[in-house]
Amino acid sequence: MFRRINVNLDVPAQVEALKWLLSKAFEAGTTLQGAVDWINTSRPISPDYGLNPIHHGMCTTACRILGVDPPEVFTLHPINSPAVLLFWRCLLAILTRCNSQDIRDFRWFGFSEPTMAVEVVQEALSESESEPGDLIVVDECDNVDSDHSEHFDEPSTSSGLPNVFDSHFHLDRTSKVIWPDNPNGHTVEELISVSKHGSSRPSVPVNVVGGVVVYSEPQNYPAADFQLDGPWKVAAGVHPKHYQKFSTAKRLALNGLLEHPKVAALGENGLDRTIPPGEWRAQELVFENVLRMSKPELPLVLHLRGPSGDTYGSDVTGRCQAIMRRVCRREQKIHVHCFTGLSQVVNDWLSDFPNTFFGVTAAVRRFDEEQKSGLRAIPRNRLLLETDAPYFPVGNVPYSTPAYLGDTAAFVAVYLNIGPCDLMQLTIRNAMTLYGS
Repeated sequence: MFRRINVNLDVPAQVEALKWLLSKAFEAGTTLQGAVDWINTSRPISPDYGLNPIHHGMCTTACRILGVDPPEVFTLHPINSPAVLLFWRCLLAILTRCNSQDIRDFRWFGFSEPTMAVEVVQEALSESESEPGDLIVVDECDNVDSDHSEHFDEPSTSSGLPNVFDSHFHLDRTSKVIWPDNPNGHTVEELISVSKHGSSRPSVPVNVVGGVVVYSEPQNYPAADFQLDGPWKVAAGVHPKHYQKFSTAKRLALNGLLEHPKVAALGENGLDRTIPPGEWRAQELVFENVLRMSKPELPLVLHLRGPSGDTYGSDVTGRCQAIMRRVCRREQKIHVHCFTGLSQVVNDWLSDFPNTFFGVTAAVRRFDEEQKSGLRAIPRNRLLLETDAPYFPVGNVPYSTPAYLGDTAAFVAVYLNIGPCDLMQLTIRNAMTLYGS
């Protein structure tokens, strides 16, 4: 059922979820004010319910995001602002206009600190035991049971949680953040456990059935005979900001790592223009050196970042593509990590290298309209989900882990107009295509 939650929410994500819901519930072209008018006229909120004053700040923030002026006081009788549509009773009213599939999909949207299961079914739309002043939070999938969680392409497990594959995260860097005094020797399972049982748990709990552990700092390469239990794969490469550490000895070490049965990719490598311009050429030479170690069947993970102020990284991407056209074969498998670019960049990659996949992180929360168009330009069979842990935290802790990939999926699903369950399932299939089962 619906329950009281902390109102310290990710308001931009709540607003995007509301927009998604309105697109499903109303005819094309219906405005936010149109939805307000419909509730006030056809489904007025009972005077037994009122807004909690603690919601004023959240509604004010929502008004700013929506580009509307906030009233001095937000009211339900009548609703006097589109921001009030975030109130749970308003959401229930709107859900009565939706079909069952849209209701199931909407159950995924809600980004708050606590995690709690919520049953959103047709019967609950007319009768709920929620307390006045609550906001809706959802985190449970319409389940398809599976007895074998190691089957990555199954939508969910017998635990009731959907399966996900984190295509890019850093075990070494995340361990340093969580355990600064004792960062060595930790497992992926420990990272996930910390998030599942900590003070800021994922809003969308998931079953992480696989992922790619990235080692891109030459000084932190694992031993050539490293042991890694579980369904995890490894990518080893040279992060462009650590190019100076790539000595002859480290090149030999990397070459040895690429022979390890757990190593499934070369990366992350690439170009990063946030270093001084005088170092760019030296960085490019190291990148070319690493590219000559690539093989078409071994995925190449790319890190591409432009200088400060270059939101889309188009120039640095163009330079990378020019280098790769000289060095790599057209059929090279590629994973463009943390994609934030334009639709034309997607088209350019697929034109030059048809086996290119694009990883998307929780950075989508800050995408502008051009970047959202770039996201939508990615073919569905070329899309990957990644946390890039410890970066892009989504909770109230200063780091992420693979356990938060469900939250990332929910953010991405809003912009792609797809159910989060479907998104997680298709990105697992894509990861298997790129990295193997």
